[in-house]
Amino acid sequence: MCGIVGKITSNLTDNDSLKLKAAMKSINHRGPDADGIWSSESVIFGHKRLSIIDLATGTQPMEDINKRYCIVFNGELYNYIEIRDELISNGVMFKSKSDTEVILNAFIFWGKNCLTTFNGMFAFAIWDKQTHSLFAARDPLGEKGFYYYFDGTQFIFASEPKAIFEFGIAKDFAGEFLQDYLIFRSIRAPNTFFKGIFKLDAGESLSLSADFSLKIEKYWSLPHKSEILTNTNELDITEELIHRLKDAIKIRMRSDVPIGMFLSGGVDSSLLTALAVEEMGSSVLNTFSVAVKDWKQDESEYQNMVSTQYGTNHLALHLDESHFINEIDQYIYHCDDIVGDPSAVALQILSQKVKASGTTVVLAGEGADEIFGGYSSYSKFFSLRKIRQYKLLKSLLSLAPTIHKMPNLKPITESIYCFSGTANLYSYSDISQLVKTFSDYIPLKFGNESSNQTLRDLLVIDVENRLPNDLFMRTDRATMAYSLESRLPFMDPSFVSWAMSIPDTYKIKNGVRKYILKKASEPYLPKELLYRKKVGFDLPIEKWLRGVFSADLQHYFERDQMINELNYDYISSIYKSWLNGNSYLTYQIWNLFFIERWYRKWFT
Repeated sequence: MCGIVGKITSNLTDNDSLKLKAAMKSINHRGPDADGIWSSESVIFGHKRLSIIDLATGTQPMEDINKRYCIVFNGELYNYIEIRDELISNGVMFKSKSDTEVILNAFIFWGKNCLTTFNGMFAFAIWDKQTHSLFAARDPLGEKGFYYYFDGTQFIFASEPKAIFEFGIAKDFAGEFLQDYLIFRSIRAPNTFFKGIFKLDAGESLSLSADFSLKIEKYWSLPHKSEILTNTNELDITEELIHRLKDAIKIRMRSDVPIGMFLSGGVDSSLLTALAVEEMGSSVLNTFSVAVKDWKQDESEYQNMVSTQYGTNHLALHLDESHFINEIDQYIYHCDDIVGDPSAVALQILSQKVKASGTTVVLAGEGADEIFGGYSSYSKFFSLRKIRQYKLLKSLLSLAPTIHKMPNLKPITESIYCFSGTANLYSYSDISQLVKTFSDYIPLKFGNESSNQTLRDLLVIDVENRLPNDLFMRTDRATMAYSLESRLPFMDPSFVSWAMSIPDTYKIKNGVRKYILKKASEPYLPKELLYRKKVGFDLPIEKWLRGVFSADLQHYFERDQMINELNYDYISSIYKSWLNGNSYLTYQIWNLFFIERWYRKWFT
């Protein structure tokens, strides 16, 4: 895992070298072990390295043997050994054992088709000195980010937007994307909250030619619905699931530095722990968790259960409000591409403790809910679709923009909006009043009333949107803030493609979500863990907003302090209702509190 930055322009100057060094310094946390700079005529590359593979000879930026090409690369190519062997068998020569050189030589040998051979998480850029062209790509599922600025005369890219600003690019707020944030608590690719700065979407590549024409292409996508598995049974699927997951874990445990595991106490990370311990043999796995002191959703019991069963060396962080207060602004700095999830702050605090323990790489269970149907909103949607068949109830549901404000009906309206893009935060009516300039559109077609819509359709929406723009973004920023690399076995591209081909009936069955994953886990985990009610990681946000953050909240919600593009009168009414005890509004208040605090960091 590393940090990359570069600039291509027709008139590179000595000052660009100074700006590049400042840009590299701004993302030093991504790679404190080493740094490097490379330049040639109209291009300059910079790299910050976190050493994981080939500690001695994997230095970047890296040129090929013939010095025609140069690469900067962030991430890990897990199947680099297999690809390297194939390239060698075709006469390709190597000067190192690093995955970086494998990517470079694979591109030289296969061109952009090399992307179809890669199993990894990555963002990279390759310069061709002969054709004066750039090729860049982001991994299939979007675990790593690639940001860029392009005005027709200069192209600047980096692992994080903050590095791009060091080249003198203006920092202007793109308020038109507030709707995206309020709906998704993040901004969907290709946009960001910074005008002129964009990001590649998951599974996209970028080509910049000598005449400064820019082309972006999609090179990877989920399998078509027609590829759903047929003529199979539960036993076959569970056996195949474990076999494929073991392969994904094994290849992600390739490292020249210590590896640990984030253990939440849920099904996903617990199964990964069991399989990782099996893979490690006699070695002891280090596991890490976070729990909130005196909080009803403490998962320590299940974390300890798994740790004891598999003999892991377990470190638990007991989080309190002082940790959160001290870290939130650091999280905002690192998460310049905004993700307003409070649990990300806790993850960043845990990452600091993990890194301090001597661990550099951790496995984590992110993504399993999105490919196996783990969220309650998935089952709620189909229950709601049945309700819509009854005319009286359908008429009542049409009143949703009004009744959603009634706390006793909140569970119903959560279901209504869980696939209208509002994810139990705001109704469509809310969004139209929260911002001064409202675009009358629904960004994604969540949960229409068509009887043809399947669970898989909903999972595709989350895999293609929530994962790269929200979940992976917060994971990358929170862990890399303390130079910790996270690896996600469930997000192996071949595993995801296979999982998305499993029929819906095996994912939610008899009211059990993630049914097939839980059945596959039965030989490894106790049923009391597998079939308990899903809790998910939560924080006492309401307590903290009404307590330690109350003064800040009051200040942010004053008329002359609020972000100009937001509607003060409507937000003030929500705030007053919340102050009067309507706790169901807490996450709406948090979402607004966070964007105001984030805005102050980056624009004032």
